[in-house]
Amino acid sequence: MRGDGDAAPAAGERFLTRGKRWANIEAPNAIVGEWIRRSPVDHVCARLNQLGLAHSLVYSAAKIMAAPQLPRAQP
Repeated sequence: MRGDGDAAPAAGERFLTRGKRWANIEAPNAIVGEWIRRSPVDHVCARLNQLGLAHSLVYSAAKIMAAPQLPRAQP
């Protein structure tokens, strides 16, 4: 399945069952990874929510430390 929700029939026999997908895990990971890289984060999150898939954003340490809700140490 592509990120836009269309089945990918060209994938063929390698992905018809869970076991076959697991045996070929690098290919679907590459497909999903590329979809995530080329798509706006809001679109990715909305689509994953629509599909009922758990997900989370990953932030750098610098972005976490810059978050306004993070309590600051007082000198």
